[in-house]
Amino acid sequence: MTKIRTSAEVAYRKEIGVEETAKILGYEVERVMRVLEVGELRSKRVGGKPRMLLGDVLNYKLFVRQRRKSLAFLVKQAQELKLGYQ
Repeated sequence: MTKIRTSAEVAYRKEIGVEETAKILGYEVERVMRVLEVGELRSKRVGGKPRMLLGDVLNYKLFVRQRRKSLAFLVKQAQELKLGYQ
């Protein structure tokens, strides 16, 4: 039996390039390339250029947002406990 995919499932599997990824993340293209080089975001090469799945880019964006919130929380706790962070 064939599974019917929703439009959200299809969109998550859409491949996008570095420029579109940079726009979604609010990064410069060079920063996206560094993220790819260190392996924080999966990609494959098509015609020598990196391509990412839209779903992976959106998940990475959520990961970065959560990481920033966690770091801000830890900094605030350190300041309240007077651990040397001003």
